[in-house]
Amino acid sequence: MTKRKKIFFISTISVLIIILASSLYLSRPVLEPKVLDNTGDCVVLVHGFLATPVFMDNMAEFLNKNSYRTVNIDYPSSQYDIEVISEKYLEPAVTEYCEDEKIHFVTHSMGGLVLRYYLKNNQPEDLGRIVMLAPPNKGSEIANILNREGLGKVALGPALTELETGYQDELPSIDIKGIEIGIIAGNTSLEPIKPYIIPGEDDGLVSVESTKLANMTDFIVLPVGHTLMPTNSAVKNHTLNFLNNGKF
Repeated sequence: MTKRKKIFFISTISVLIIILASSLYLSRPVLEPKVLDNTGDCVVLVHGFLATPVFMDNMAEFLNKNSYRTVNIDYPSSQYDIEVISEKYLEPAVTEYCEDEKIHFVTHSMGGLVLRYYLKNNQPEDLGRIVMLAPPNKGSEIANILNREGLGKVALGPALTELETGYQDELPSIDIKGIEIGIIAGNTSLEPIKPYIIPGEDDGLVSVESTKLANMTDFIVLPVGHTLMPTNSAVKNHTLNFLNNGKF
């Protein structure tokens, strides 16, 4: 099979799988934020594209056991563009559940872009530290392929366009003075076809290079795949280190 045929085959299969997953995803209700109380600062957790808060539960419980009050939010990622998601789901959760506390954020995948839009329009007075797990800050080649397939674009909603590699110039920068941002990228991919699609090291969906921001405080690459990153022990420990100390 030629390289071009391989790419066409994997892109077609990927579209069919994601369309099926999205049909199941769209049928579920949006969940209320799950709050785990404790005496420490507030940490808001934001899941990624076509995911649910379940993906962040393990991280939330880990941080809660280490004294943080955690707020694990939900949003319908395939129904709105990213800025609307930040306004309708992230902003109200922060206001309601973390109003009088220092607020930290831990995001996974597209959740990092949701946070970027939130911080464009809101600058909490007591903003703490931010940890982004595998954020597609410069987009994903997988989104490029899915957007070229008509059915994929229709099924997965307007946010998919904002995940393309050519869209990063439209995304708001985080230029808050003194902000501390830690980014964890993965470089383990189980799919042998991905090197034909994503240049350089990648986690199966997002390249290591794509995760970076110019003003990040610290950066680390771990041998973890994209989907499992929030449940990985090393990722959780590094996340806690950054929230506590501002470094991994």
